Amino acid sequence: MTFALHLSNVNETTPTLHLPPISDYGPRMTPVAHIVALPVRAYRLIFSPWVGFNCRYQPTCSAYAMEALEKHGAIKGSLLAARRIGRCHPLGSSGYDPVPGATSETDAPSAKCCGNVSKD
Repeated sequence: MTFALHLSNVNETTPTLHLPPISDYGPRMTPVAHIVALPVRAYRLIFSPWVGFNCRYQPTCSAYAMEALEKHGAIKGSLLAARRIGRCHPLGSSGYDPVPGATSETDAPSAKCCGNVSKD
């Protein structure tokens, strides 16, 4: 997504910011999901800087929760976030763990690097 900042007229000194339409911003949260996201936002604002970057997964649990709330709504997004936080413990796994239902190419690792290689 790109934003353009340019002057409409050479003599004009006030720059104009041209933004893409709202529909180009991707999925939007429902009003209930916004309310459910408040504790996640508070954690990211208040506690996350003190705790540091110690997350076992990519994306971080708070980023995962926000994306799950955007993609799946308040109920299913909350359940996915709670399940993810439950998996985050010393004996759990780590690595790339996207939100289920990811369909864009940037959400999935590239299949070119290690996909379907036959062992002959």
